[in-house]
Amino acid sequence: MLLNRFALAAVCALPMLPMSLPTPGAPLVASFMYACDAEEPRPSLTTRFSGEGRPKPRGADARVEVFERGHEPTRTYRVIGQVRVRANSGRTSTDELVRWTKRGARELGGDLVVGLVIDDAAALRAGPVGLLCATADVAQWHTP
Repeated sequence: MLLNRFALAAVCALPMLPMSLPTPGAPLVASFMYACDAEEPRPSLTTRFSGEGRPKPRGADARVEVFERGHEPTRTYRVIGQVRVRANSGRTSTDELVRWTKRGARELGGDLVVGLVIDDAAALRAGPVGLLCATADVAQWHTP
């Protein structure tokens, strides 16, 4: 482990070492290595039940259908809770927010997400300007 760190430090220091250029008067080329976090900060997930009872959570691979605001399902359903997912980085994609929304729905025991809205967190009063936030109702299909 220590050897790996030493090797990495040596590679990073190479551009700073003086070197002789083969042609007198040739321009020196500067190099730059950008370093950033390897991991994206995880979004913040908030769920809450709004109906009576507490359905059992569903498995991590359970299917959850997503319906954006303005696109209602054709089958009947009952709302069991709400989910909110706020990004903790400006690099978090909308696809990642939808994945986390489905995760929250599974935790609540939901079959579908209804009325999904993804907007700036400040517009939804959920966080600072520049971070995305997803909000939606979590529901179960109605079975007679």
